[in-house]
Amino acid sequence: FDYTVSVGFIQIYMEMIQDLLDPDNQYIKIREIPGKGVYVDNTTWISVKNVRQAMKVFKSGEQNRATAFTSLNAHSSRSHAVLLVKIEKRKAQKVDEAKKK
Repeated sequence: FDYTVSVGFIQIYMEMIQDLLDPDNQYIKIREIPGKGVYVDNTTWISVKNVRQAMKVFKSGEQNRATAFTSLNAHSSRSHAVLLVKIEKRKAQKVDEAKKK
């Protein structure tokens, strides 16, 4: 099997959701699909290969968190940062199968 790991980073403050990896993204919504569950739609996902890359993404989001919502006191007890991790598993293709496509 092949695995891909992606991370997203959001902040929730006073019922507003902000994409900390793309602060200009105003289209984030929490949605629910019956049978699948709740998810955050339109979040920026960044593919990572190791912990060092994931920490770099995290630090970038933390910098955006420090500058975002400044007038709203983003680091108050009402502000919640959520690091999202998505792991996808796919059946590995053999070299011959990949050439056919």
